[in-house]
Amino acid sequence: MRKAGGKNKAQLQAIQAMMAQMFGGSVPTLRTIIGEGAVRSVLPSATVAEASQLMAEMRKGVLVMFICNHCPFVKAVIDRIVRDCRELADVTAREHGNIHRSAEYGAAAIGRLLDRCDAWRRPERFGQLLLACECDARGRLGFENAPYPQGARLLHALALTQAVDTEKVAAAAMSAGLRGPAIGQAVARARAQALDETQAAIEAH
Repeated sequence: MRKAGGKNKAQLQAIQAMMAQMFGGSVPTLRTIIGEGAVRSVLPSATVAEASQLMAEMRKGVLVMFICNHCPFVKAVIDRIVRDCRELADVTAREHGNIHRSAEYGAAAIGRLLDRCDAWRRPERFGQLLLACECDARGRLGFENAPYPQGARLLHALALTQAVDTEKVAAAAMSAGLRGPAIGQAVARARAQALDETQAAIEAH
């Protein structure tokens, strides 16, 4: 990295002096503001269990993203980053309890859950939602390593319902005279039937 020199160095020194004056002689950092012991990091390589252990220890926290707001790429996607994080937070807050209890649900209820989570249109975000729910379930003292089969079960349910030929089902519904919401209901029934048939095959073995 090139060292600041000349005019740039002078500008940097002026900014540092101003910040030091504003904050009582020292430039604050995240660590000095909230305390050294309060700063914990989750590395990209961390497992869900490791992240959950950290959540159990900290209980509450703030997500900090370090991004360069001068980078053309960041400037191009920053609004999308903020929107995606907000939407994921919203759906997690709304549906995490239902996902935790999803082992109790039948095929129709699972289909409605997938629909509310927009899982068919946004399967990648649904996977992120399930990871967030797993962290929530394990982020409690004593549950750090507890099994969380809900995630795998719901991903399997998503895969099964994605295999349903919805265009064919919709065409058949229209041929039968159905219109509007009735077509959507026919698709929902076809997806629920796929889940029911799979569950029956599993139980038969």
